[in-house]
Amino acid sequence: MNHRLTEWIFRANILCFTLLLPILFELAPFDESRLFRIGTSVILLIVIFVLPALNATALLSRVFKCAFDAIEFLSVSVAFALLFVPLMLCAEADVLNILSPELPLVNALISFAAFAFLYRKHDLSYPYSPPPTITRAIFPFQNALLASLIIMVGAIIGIITAYYPLPDLDPYYWVTVFQDQFTKGIISSLTSYRPLFSSLTYLFNQAARVDLYAFFKYIIPFFALTPLIPAVLIARRFARFIPQLIIFLIPLVNASFFLYTTLPIPQSIFNSLLIIAIFFALHALLSGKKFYFHLAGIVLLFGFFFHEMAAIPFIAWLTALLVTERNTLLRFAQRNRLTTGLILALICSNFSLLSPLLAFTTDWTIKVIALIAQSHTNFLFPAQYINIDGNNVGWQGFFGVMQYYTYYFGPASALIFLSLPFIFRRTTIRSWLKKQEVIFLLLSLLIFLLISDILPRFFSIALLPERALGFVSLFLLAFTPFLLIELRDQATTSRYRFIPHILLIALFINLGGALYINSLKTYLITPAQLRSAQWIRANLPQQHIIFSNDHHRLLTFYAGANVDEIGDPELYFDTHVLDEYLADYTPKQVSRPNTIRTQLNDVSNSLADLANKQNPFQTHFLLSIRNESARLENILASIEAEIILMDTSDTTPAKRYIYFAAPSDKNPYANRPYMMRTTRQVEPFIFDQLPERFRRIYSDQENAIYLWEIL
Repeated sequence: MNHRLTEWIFRANILCFTLLLPILFELAPFDESRLFRIGTSVILLIVIFVLPALNATALLSRVFKCAFDAIEFLSVSVAFALLFVPLMLCAEADVLNILSPELPLVNALISFAAFAFLYRKHDLSYPYSPPPTITRAIFPFQNALLASLIIMVGAIIGIITAYYPLPDLDPYYWVTVFQDQFTKGIISSLTSYRPLFSSLTYLFNQAARVDLYAFFKYIIPFFALTPLIPAVLIARRFARFIPQLIIFLIPLVNASFFLYTTLPIPQSIFNSLLIIAIFFALHALLSGKKFYFHLAGIVLLFGFFFHEMAAIPFIAWLTALLVTERNTLLRFAQRNRLTTGLILALICSNFSLLSPLLAFTTDWTIKVIALIAQSHTNFLFPAQYINIDGNNVGWQGFFGVMQYYTYYFGPASALIFLSLPFIFRRTTIRSWLKKQEVIFLLLSLLIFLLISDILPRFFSIALLPERALGFVSLFLLAFTPFLLIELRDQATTSRYRFIPHILLIALFINLGGALYINSLKTYLITPAQLRSAQWIRANLPQQHIIFSNDHHRLLTFYAGANVDEIGDPELYFDTHVLDEYLADYTPKQVSRPNTIRTQLNDVSNSLADLANKQNPFQTHFLLSIRNESARLENILASIEAEIILMDTSDTTPAKRYIYFAAPSDKNPYANRPYMMRTTRQVEPFIFDQLPERFRRIYSDQENAIYLWEIL
């Protein structure tokens, strides 16, 4: 390993921990300054998120004698930051039953102590010499990296600043889940639903003090930049600027995939991890270092704890490994029976961690087989098809089909698909078909192709085919380096010399499509609807209930309103709908005493467990006690707030209101067949015809937004 890099990491640890000391002991001034709070969060993130990944990579290099150059070291560190830093937090919460905002800082300190112990002072003074395995030509890549960074950062800034609300619906679900979890002082268990997204959010929100909404809106999209460092492993093999830039812009797979990669949802992190795993596999193929192929499999395995879709490329990776290394694995098992037994025992003892992966694979395999038995062809796909939820989501007409493939597949992938015969005409590249890395890429491509086109077209089984098509597009673009290698060896006067330029233009078309579709999301929650939410927050009494056919997230998150949704869109045109609902309506009661009792029971059980199982003079015991103490302080604050609320609130019944907001004509989902669209009212609303029962108190006629009070 580069010892100058090791020395730099050591100094970075010392510097960041030194800067952190005044913050921890509250010695720094201007603690109410926004700039100071941002600076504090940045320092905390470096200490608890970046440095542990660097330290862990250095430990890996030292313990397993791995020879990393600087780019390899940073690439592995990126994977460690995204996976093993949140994984460690989940494991501690599950196994040791400890969790607190200070725990990531303790983990960072332990990682630094281990790093300093293994890399003692005399080791840091060794002169650096490149690993003997590096014999390939490496070309300067800084200009292409800078250009791609400017393009990607500019695109992400454009996406996150296009509108204030969160994009789409899923992020609101996760914000609600994590608000509830963190209030209770817990995170998702490793055996639960997408647990690493919970622990990653906890790191930023609770440990680094980043506002939860700000993390979702402004920080998660920038994780799309993480594949740029592993991309250097491939880009530096090309001498020219254009091929390097193409490699760096592979994350612009298509408009849909890139937007998913910037959404504040678990799949965005998985998308970045999958691109990183592909770059590791390509690096393993081109460098001959099998370590990176194995690392790609580890990334995919633990990527499952971000999103279940990781099971598909992981199965492809495992198949490629067993096909190509089965004899090696058998010889190892025969010669190292004790080690093999210990590995199997370790796997069996932690089978509960793997059970979600196995259950996901077997359940969906059985479901697909059952659906095939009663299937029929649908050669009109994707113009007409029904998804797994029973919704009609077809893209009608020739223009609709073109939109579908342009958005979900993209012109860059189409170009690579057409270039496959050209790529594999070369003997050297054809010989790679037997390599485990290419087998992994091809198997992943075929499985996603099965889901995206074969099952819906020949068996009428639509298991999110549009999303699978994005992964087909990604694995096709994984063959881009092969195309560039073939073109590199062509004469400069070759008729193929313009292909890289066309491919680069296609990637920019993908980017333009993503920015255009994102701009349309401004109309999911319009500025006029946000203004109405602000008016509701400012003018409605604290005790209120709003009935609406839609807009639950708008009214809950931006108006702070108590909302009851009535599913029938005829609510606004037929008073019988409202009357029938009100006849059976029971106001939602939040059982605060029961909630507090449950939290107290949890703390009591944890303290009893600590008293019975742990040595009180161990560090873990002290952390656990502090964690339970913090939970008790939160419960006490909740009780005090509830008492104040009871003393200051009156006992008058909650006032009731009805909210209507017409969807914008520019809403990108408004014309989709599965959306129940509430059109703009042509005739007067039924509530305006009954002034003795309803009174309009808010009216925005230009945008068709109204609020009525039920008298």
